[in-house]
Amino acid sequence: MVLWLLVILKITCSQTRADFYGITEKNGTYLPDTIILFDEDSVRVNVIDLIDKPTVLSFVYFECPGFCSPLMEGLAELIDNSDIQLGTHYQVFTISIDDRETPSLAYSKKNSCLHSMIKSSEAAESWKFFTGDADNIQRITNAAGWRFKRNEDGFIHAVAVILVTPDRMISQYLYGTFFMPMHFQMAVSDAWKGLSVPARIKTLKYCYDYASKTNRNVRAVALSFGIFIILAVTGIFLKLSLDTQVRDNESKN
Repeated sequence: MVLWLLVILKITCSQTRADFYGITEKNGTYLPDTIILFDEDSVRVNVIDLIDKPTVLSFVYFECPGFCSPLMEGLAELIDNSDIQLGTHYQVFTISIDDRETPSLAYSKKNSCLHSMIKSSEAAESWKFFTGDADNIQRITNAAGWRFKRNEDGFIHAVAVILVTPDRMISQYLYGTFFMPMHFQMAVSDAWKGLSVPARIKTLKYCYDYASKTNRNVRAVALSFGIFIILAVTGIFLKLSLDTQVRDNESKN
């Protein structure tokens, strides 16, 4: 029994080390000087050069069936409901983590987001959508402490946005798909001041649509272990019952 438990722990810990995804907050650290991506108009740019005001970084993939679309809808709602002006007080960069996605897909996704927005003209100018190669995507996500894992059907990743100061320092993480305008405005104000601020609200969600083979194997082993325990306990109980019955019969005789 102890051996089975050790096997379960070893498999689980090995998977945790190999398949880590999530967010390691890196408040106060800086993005690299150069991250080359393509915007929705297929223009090749160094996105770091575009950071001249508080900038919201959102990492998604455009064909995501999970939380990515609600995240972008949440940003659209925030832009519409916030008292501060997009393009003047802050800007938004949405970056695809899938190196197979193209600028034309980014263009289509942006137009889809703008379609229902009140402040669509501001968003058209100051909400940028980017795609790029795997190396540049990995460099900016690693710098932001935003780790993701590719699986057979897509990606597993956390759901949050990251606010960066005008001099490209990571200021604050905002978690989830819905953002309160008051908290966001405070975060933008902190970013203008160059402050590094712990997350005020931290509810971590994960976006995924597939259970990997490794996860299935862990669950299968865990299920087998559970069945083994039940059978072992049942066997011990039956043996004790039979032994008690034999002793009772012998005492009667």
